[in-house]
Amino acid sequence: MSEMMYIDEESVRHLTKRFDILDKRVKKASQNGLVKFGMEIVAEAQENLNRNRNNATGFLMNSGKTLRKSDGSVECGFDCHYAGAVEFGRKAGGMPPVSMIFQWLKKKRIGKENERNSLAWAIARDIAENGTEAHPFLQPAFEKFKGKIRLFMQNVINEEIERL
Repeated sequence: MSEMMYIDEESVRHLTKRFDILDKRVKKASQNGLVKFGMEIVAEAQENLNRNRNNATGFLMNSGKTLRKSDGSVECGFDCHYAGAVEFGRKAGGMPPVSMIFQWLKKKRIGKENERNSLAWAIARDIAENGTEAHPFLQPAFEKFKGKIRLFMQNVINEEIERL
């Protein structure tokens, strides 16, 4: 007859406590590392904006952020209102903000000062009719670090299990 294996209540409590410790350690170590990776992704995306020549005013570039969330997750990205239009392009339909186009024209010193308002309207109408092309900057930055992040997370878990 085979031997019976028993799990007593104290062993379960001990094991549960150890898993709780492991969970806290992994979350802390992974969040710290993910913040670092988030900052590197934002920096790479900013370099991509420069390489793609999509940094006329600096507004988009300076909106890059890495945020540590209370639930342990980390977010990185750009909170400029037109970041998505640069990353993914813009479909035809609806007028883009003329004031932003005016600022872009001013920064680039395109047109005479008294002509910029009508020029901004003409560009906005063209964008509304034809849309714009995508100029990905954030997704390529994430793709560059994706494998390193996966390896980092595996190492954090393995190291914390060893410490347990």
